[in-house]
Amino acid sequence: MAEHRGESLAPEAMPTLRVLIQGLFEHRRFLDYVYHFVLWEADEGFIKKIAATTSTTAVNKASLPP
Repeated sequence: MAEHRGESLAPEAMPTLRVLIQGLFEHRRFLDYVYHFVLWEADEGFIKKIAATTSTTAVNKASLPP
């Protein structure tokens, strides 16, 4: 397995969907995403708004101490 920014990368043979599911649903990462990047509005019924992955990555990187 190769590494990128200190994190292990998935093997080339692993299906992309499996990598996505295992990466997003890693316990800490999933709770951070739901807690900080999902917004519910209740104007005319419930509307769920979610942030794009690039937005969450940028915000987390900017807010972490060096």
